[in-house]
Amino acid sequence: MGTKWSEEKVWKWYNQRPWIRGCNFMSSDCANRVDQWQEYGFEERFETTKRELKLVRHIGLEPHAV
Repeated sequence: MGTKWSEEKVWKWYNQRPWIRGCNFMSSDCANRVDQWQEYGFEERFETTKRELKLVRHIGLEPHAV
């Protein structure tokens, strides 16, 4: 481990980065994260996800998997 960065060094590093953005997507028809991955109703949830990600692209955001 190195030494602790100064506040100035942190801000310099941060300001050189592109805008940090993102979210964890869960479609509107899921009650929670467990529900998101249940086998029952998967096809309907998949269709909802495709529709909602199409809307995301329409407003100018680009979804990426990490």
